[in-house]
Amino acid sequence: MKTAKMLILSLVATALVVGGCARHHGYGTGSSYREAALERGLAETNDLVDRTVKDPEKAKQAKAIVQDIVNEVKQSFKKTSDYQTSRTTNGWPARPGSWGCVSN
Repeated sequence: MKTAKMLILSLVATALVVGGCARHHGYGTGSSYREAALERGLAETNDLVDRTVKDPEKAKQAKAIVQDIVNEVKQSFKKTSDYQTSRTTNGWPARPGSWGCVSN
């Protein structure tokens, strides 16, 4: 059982790394490339699990774990993006006119 868990975790890590590194660097803006990489990594990991795990119940558990990991990564990306957006829209950098008139 411990060996199966280690195999599943190594498959997940490998698929996410491959999915993240396989994108064409420099393409996409914002989170569009991240979402695509996560979905591609999820699909590849599910395919690997289907090919390597013989027990359907263990395969189902592995896919659920991978889906949980992907959901947490998506939430982290969204939280970071929301924070960065709030920093730029709430006075950082300063909005025009907030420094007063200097010309008179």
